[in-house]
Amino acid sequence: MGEYIKTGFIANFWVHKSGILQLDVIPEEIRSELAAGVVDNPESFDWADEGDRFVWTLKQDILEKRLPVFLKKYFNDFCDGGRKNYDCYCKPILDYLSTESLNR
Repeated sequence: MGEYIKTGFIANFWVHKSGILQLDVIPEEIRSELAAGVVDNPESFDWADEGDRFVWTLKQDILEKRLPVFLKKYFNDFCDGGRKNYDCYCKPILDYLSTESLNR
């Protein structure tokens, strides 16, 4: 037996225009309310009109600057100080995120 945890974060989300247009509202005027219904921090997302849908995407600078710091703390908490699991499962991810190609 083991214990498992699965977590995730929202990197992007979208809504079909047809559903919004049926509400008889101006989509640009309610986009922050739409985003706030999905995420706690809509200001962290860029918004785009992509044909038949509206798309919100997590801002690149948030991924680049905050994700490694968040994951390091998360992994340390998750591994509960267990160095073997941290080195095996977590360190490779953090090393990858700290490469020069990601830190333009």
